[in-house]
Amino acid sequence: MTNPEKLSLKLSALMIATLFALAVFQSAALLTLAYDLEPSTIGEMIVMVCETWNDWMNRLGVAGVTQAIADFMVEIHENTVGGDDF
Repeated sequence: MTNPEKLSLKLSALMIATLFALAVFQSAALLTLAYDLEPSTIGEMIVMVCETWNDWMNRLGVAGVTQAIADFMVEIHENTVGGDDF
C-alpha cells in the first residue's frame, strides 16, 4: 500500500469515527435536521429512523452527555468570566 493510499484509508476511518460520534452524541440535532427535510416518502423514512435512533440514545443516557458537558462549560464560563453570553 502506498503512502497516499494509507493516508486515504486513515482519513476515511477518521471520518467514519467522527460521523459515528456525532450520531451518538448529537442524535437530537440529527432528528431536527430530519424534520427540516422536504416532505417525501424518503424524508418520512429518514425521520422515522432518526426518531428511533434518538430514542435509543436517550434510553442509553448517551444523549444527556452533551447537555451535561454544555452545562459544565457554561458553569465554568460564569465562574471565571461572570457573563451570560456563552
